[in-house]
Amino acid sequence: MRVLLLIFILTSHSIVLFAQDIQIVKDHTRSKLKPSSMTFLSWGPSLGQNISDGEMMIFGDLSLNHIREDKIFSLKYLLGTEIGFFSGNSLAVNEISALYGLVSKAKFGYASISAGLGYVEVTSRGNYSYGYGYGYHQASTVGISLEAQAFANLFIVGIGAKMFVNINPELVYGGFGIHVQIGDLMNEYHN
Repeated sequence: MRVLLLIFILTSHSIVLFAQDIQIVKDHTRSKLKPSSMTFLSWGPSLGQNISDGEMMIFGDLSLNHIREDKIFSLKYLLGTEIGFFSGNSLAVNEISALYGLVSKAKFGYASISAGLGYVEVTSRGNYSYGYGYGYHQASTVGISLEAQAFANLFIVGIGAKMFVNINPELVYGGFGIHVQIGDLMNEYHN
């Protein structure tokens, strides 16, 4: 519950910053809105590893990102599962994170590095017990979420690479993947 409250507060703060960022620029004949920021969605698959036991994992994540000047704020939902090559056990991960970081921008892209807190739910399936089925263990925790990304953007669509890791008491995991973005990615270069 505290994590949801934290995410709500950070989201509200981001919306206020975005609203303050819009300024009216007077032209001789008309005025127009000129945002100096970008807001967009990013999603895609990633291949990674459960660093705690070495199992390979597949992830999918969806994030809402807001870049203002040289800062980035992201809300991320990540879902992951172990591929299970080396053991009969399986593991599933759900993460909701709020991240804040630095951005280096170019005309047709950007690179960023961010850190934040993430609420993590881990569900693991144990060995099969005849007559009882599989035993399940579910745990919730808070972890440190780290992320680095680089994207090339063309107006409303972008493609790039994202690397991430989450460090928490239950399970340490990370991955790398190709992601797609959609939004007003070139907003500050219009006009």
